[in-house]
Amino acid sequence: MSNSSPIVAIATAPGRGGIGVIRVSGTELAALIQALFGRTLQARHAHFLPFKDAHGEAIDEGIALFFKGPHSYTGEDVLELQGHGGPAVLRRLLDRCLEAGKDLGLRLAEPGEFTQRAFLNDRLDLAQAEAVADLIDASSEAAARSAVASLSGVFSNNVNALADRIIHSWKNTKPLPPCKAYRTSWNVSCNTRAKGPSCVRACTLYWLASPT
Repeated sequence: MSNSSPIVAIATAPGRGGIGVIRVSGTELAALIQALFGRTLQARHAHFLPFKDAHGEAIDEGIALFFKGPHSYTGEDVLELQGHGGPAVLRRLLDRCLEAGKDLGLRLAEPGEFTQRAFLNDRLDLAQAEAVADLIDASSEAAARSAVASLSGVFSNNVNALADRIIHSWKNTKPLPPCKAYRTSWNVSCNTRAKGPSCVRACTLYWLASPT
């Protein structure tokens, strides 16, 4: 699996529905858009278009939305195709995207990979990324409200404020120790003495979250 290759997936829940969404994300999607539609798409504008296969036969028709990176959910170029929500239609449209993007290395996204890319591209912090899953899984109004608050940055702001107070107190009492290896499951690393205040904050947040 490569983090640099473009990815595609059906973004709506399995089953039948009035609307189904295919989402594509990658560093440069202009060639894919040209292959799918034979034209360019204006960013952040809704385009009502036919969705056709490689032979020009209609698969569906619907809305195409293009978000130019970094101003998108993932921080990369994002293309969303909104059509009818039948499983057969969405499968054909997904296959068409994979076919049109084969030369670009387009592949199926892993579960959670769009949000992972949003985190890696600094569109979400770790608490917000986790809040996405919490919001999807929320089974009560209270759980949904809590997840939305975290997604909007309330939890992160509180933690950052606490980290600022700890850093300020720490600096006034003794020198900061080196942070030799701060890592997350997505392989973010730093060294406080080499990278300065931003890394001090990262290591402090890691320390706050650490069980030891």
